[in-house]
Order: sequence, then C-alpha cells, then structure tokens
Amino acid sequence: MQIRVKDLTLHTLQVTPEEVQVGDTIVVKVGEKVPLDGKVIKGNSMLDTASLTGESVPRSVEVGDEVLSGVVNLNDVIYIEVTKPYADSTVSRIIDLVENSASKKAKIEKLQEIVNKNSLQDMDAEVDTDLINTEVNKEKELIEIKKVSGNNFEGTMMIVNDPSKISLATTYPWSEYGKELGVLVDDAGAIAGVNGGIYYSSGNKGGRPYGVTVSNGEVQDISLGLSGLYLIGFDENNLLRIINLEGMNKKDVEKMLKEEKIRDAISFQEEASDKNNHFVKLIINGEKRELNGMGSGANPRTAIGQRKDGSVLILVTDGRGKNGHLGATASDLIEIMAEYGAVNAANLDGGSSSSMYYNKEYFSEDDVKSLDKMLSIAAANNKKVAMEFDSGWYLYTFFGNTGLSLSIKPDGITNECNWNSQTGDITGAAIKQALNSIAANPGFVSMPNGDIAEHIKSGDVIAGISGVWDVMNVKEAWGENYGACKLPTYTVAGKEVQMSSFTGYKMMGVNSYSKNKEWACRLADWLTNQQNQELRFKEKNQGPSNSKAAESEEIKKVAAIQAIIAQSQYGTLQRVGNSYWDACKKFANTVLSGNNGGLSDQEVMDTLVIEITASAVK
Repeated sequence: MQIRVKDLTLHTLQVTPEEVQVGDTIVVKVGEKVPLDGKVIKGNSMLDTASLTGESVPRSVEVGDEVLSGVVNLNDVIYIEVTKPYADSTVSRIIDLVENSASKKAKIEKLQEIVNKNSLQDMDAEVDTDLINTEVNKEKELIEIKKVSGNNFEGTMMIVNDPSKISLATTYPWSEYGKELGVLVDDAGAIAGVNGGIYYSSGNKGGRPYGVTVSNGEVQDISLGLSGLYLIGFDENNLLRIINLEGMNKKDVEKMLKEEKIRDAISFQEEASDKNNHFVKLIINGEKRELNGMGSGANPRTAIGQRKDGSVLILVTDGRGKNGHLGATASDLIEIMAEYGAVNAANLDGGSSSSMYYNKEYFSEDDVKSLDKMLSIAAANNKKVAMEFDSGWYLYTFFGNTGLSLSIKPDGITNECNWNSQTGDITGAAIKQALNSIAANPGFVSMPNGDIAEHIKSGDVIAGISGVWDVMNVKEAWGENYGACKLPTYTVAGKEVQMSSFTGYKMMGVNSYSKNKEWACRLADWLTNQQNQELRFKEKNQGPSNSKAAESEEIKKVAAIQAIIAQSQYGTLQRVGNSYWDACKKFANTVLSGNNGGLSDQEVMDTLVIEITASAVK
C-alpha cells in the first residue's frame, strides 16, 4: 500500500498502485519503494537504485527530477507526481521481460525477488596446485594480446606464457602521494601492468594497499581490519594462489606466507552476496562459481587467472560510462576466463565539465573565441588542437546550441533525438558538413582524453579540450603561457555557434547497507561544508562543490575553474540512455575517416538518430 495525495496538505488516501492515476501525487516515506514512475514535486532525498542498475552508490533527487519505480527512498519524504500508469511502469516492464509469472503478488515485491536472486553462491573450494604445470614452453611468445567484448563492456585479455614474469609493483615504502600505473610500470622496467587490490583512499593524491601486500618475497604490509579478505598472488613455484584470510591474525598470516612461500600478492574483499559488488573467486580447480542471474552489478573490472599449462590470464574491462559501457558482471568475468581455459581465476578490482586549455605563445584571448581561428593558427605552426572527438561527452559540444535536441524519455532508458532534422536555420546535415571540415583540418587531431596532457608536454598540441584533471600537467608544460577559457564558437551553415557541453557533478553517497547511515550523512555534510571545501581547494587545487566556497576571491582567480563557470551557462545536464555512447563513437569515426560508406550526409545523420534512439531492451 502507498499513499495517494490529492492535496499536499489536506487529503491523503491509502490505495493500491493500480488505483493511482497519471497526474496524482504519491508520498514515499523513508525506506519505502517507489511504486510508480514519476517526477519529484516536493522534497529531496537519496535513492537506492541497486534493484534496477546493480550500482551500490545511492542517487540524489530533488524537485524536477524523474524517478523510476522499484528504487528505494533512503533519506527523507518525497512527493512524486505520477507520469505513467501502473501497467506501464518500469517495474511492470522489467518483470514482464524477466519472467511471465502468474503470481498474484504485487509487482514491486516480485521485482525484489528477482533482485535477490541476482547473486553469487558461496564457493569454499581451495586451489589444488597439482592441477597446474608451470614448465614454460619457450617456443611461445611471452605475451599475447586479445580483445574481448560483451553487451556492456569492452576489454583486453593479456596472456603471459611465463608466470615467473608476473610481479607486484607498489609505492612502498608508503608516502602521502601515490604513483600512476604508467609510472609504476616504467619504474619496474615492465612491459605492461594492471591495477588490482583493495586500498586506502587518499583523495587525488593516491592511496596505499589494504590487506596483505607481498612484493618479490618482501612482506610490505599486513592489515586485517576488513572482513572477507582474500590473498591473491603467486608462490615461489609460480602458481596462482587464492587464499581466504578470514579468521587469521597477523601471526597466522606471517606463518602462512612463509609456509606457502608467497612471493607476490595483494588482497581483495569478498562482500556478502546481497551487496553484489566485491567478489573474489571466479573459477577454482576448473569449476565455475555458481550464479543467480548476472551475479553482480556491472562495473569496470580487473581479473587474473591461470591455465593448466601455467600461463597467466590478465583481463581488464571498461565501464562506468567509458565508451558508453556500464561494465562487466561476475558472470561476464567467469565466462571469459572459462573460454580462455582458466583452471583458477579471481577478481582483482571493480568498482566533468569541459573547458579548453591553450598556449598563450600561439593564441591571444580573441583567437581562442573561435575554433576556426585556432585551427588556422595551429595548422600554420604545424601544431594541433586536440579533443576526444569520438566520445559522446565531447561530440555533444557541436550539437548542444544548434537548436536541435537530445533528451531521455521518462523511462530513464530510451533517448529522444532530432539531430537529423531537415528544418530550421541549422539542419543535421549542415552540422555533419561542418564536422567534416573540422576533422579534415590539418590543425585538428582527435585523441583520447588521457593522452592530451602528454602531447601538450611534447609540444605538438597547443590547445586541448579537457577537464581540471589536466591543470597541473598543462601548467608545468606551458608555465606563464598557460591559459584556460570556455569552449570557442565554430561555423555551421554560415553561422558562428557557441560550443556547448554536458554539465555533470560528482556525488558523495551513503551506502544503503550502512549500519550507521546517520553518522555517514553527517560526515558527508561536514566534508562538503564551506570551510572544508575551501581547504580542499588550497590543498589540492580542486574546484569546490560548496557554492559559498566558490564565491571566494582566491578561487575566482583560478583560470580553469573560471573557464568551467563561464562554460556552464552553455551546458546541459548529461542525461542520456546507454545507446547514445556507441552511436556517437560510430558516427564520429565515420566523420574522422572521411568515408560515409556511399551514404549522403543526411543519410548518415538519419542512421545516427536511429541508433541513438534505439531501445535499450532487445
């Protein structure tokens, strides 16, 4: 039963969800599930969306935000105006897709049953080292690289045929600052490297491993405060070991490390199956871990395994919006590792606004107002203006202020888009033609966002569309010539159009499974207050999330932050369905290649819109 409200102050009725009509207002109290799709008209709160997405981090909502049925209200009472009848609600559609049940239970209860079944079963088996032969076949290449993919992820499988070549690199002895993965790889003189293990977070400065850490036979740390810790690593015989540390004290661990002759190891955490995020064991002695459903939420993942011949499998997958992908689940990792012949395998890890930087040596303040002008100057100097053209985050900059539209439907899944419009002052085909010219300009280059800073350092990139994460690198490279500004204009259909941007935010959430939600919320409030956000800026040069802190004179002097503030008036809240990202990547690569495949510009735009608006449910 839920509350139906005709008047926010006077009349309330308890009714079943089937009785509620579109336009009615429902009250959802703390701890209750949202029974119907709608829009928040009063109050703000945090929502547990794990039942729909598998994501453990709650989502904040306020007046005007759309809410899907099936999520759980965590913090405060919210009033929701119903936008869909019960029969068309998200919960109803999911249940109808998942199972055709004759049960008379309310569908909101049925959804929870399905979610509860989406879990990993306990796996008590221990690694049998006699199943692995570590005698190296010297006729094989040391490393083989394979591409892997799934419905919601892309990744890379690295096969290392000599397990003795696998070792652990850390920043030990620990300091305040960590090191990027690439630096660790270089310092170790390694060919390649991946991240793994659970760690203490130290903000943007880095972190240090948690649990048991062993590198080249040296025990670097033993910390056992967390439940569900496992050791994952190699012994002196180059055998992959996956050892449960539950119930061990420090002396027990020290004894085990000596007896088992562990040479390199890290730790990861196995949480209760209902949390669906942390898990360790994937395959043990050739037996795949049993699952219900997907086994976990989708996330970027790193995993390791070993085949019968001793060769090591190292898998990395993307997620959390990168390339439009949600990520890999436990089911995905298990099936990939099994496909590649893993006898034993374990999970290792899981789990912005735009502005432009420019070199004042080449550009004046007037020059950077126009992308056409900047490309001309860059080409004349045999230099480049860089951006990640094939990312939906950055491709949107060319469409946002053209009068064409992109939005997400009330279902929270499917997109609406008219980027192929043939009417108005600016048509979709005209934008395509403008993008063709930009892509073909010798002063332009498309490159991954993470590569721009390195090319700035090398001198071939003199302007780049990126974010605040690159500030320090850019300042170091350009010194007094460093500048930052809002995005420029570009020419389309003979008009100068201000480039737009997606506007986003980062959130501090409280896990719905926390035993101390109130204290956690208080901590979040304290961390985000004006005083601490000003301190964060001084210590880390990061823009504050507190609006009062952002008004300080010191912060107003920071060029990158002011550039983002200036750009924000041309920004749009990033709310798109998953089909948007892959569609944009495909379209952008068509533009970059200069090959429409025999299609006209209008036909290319029609195809783009069809793919952006495609149903996420197949």
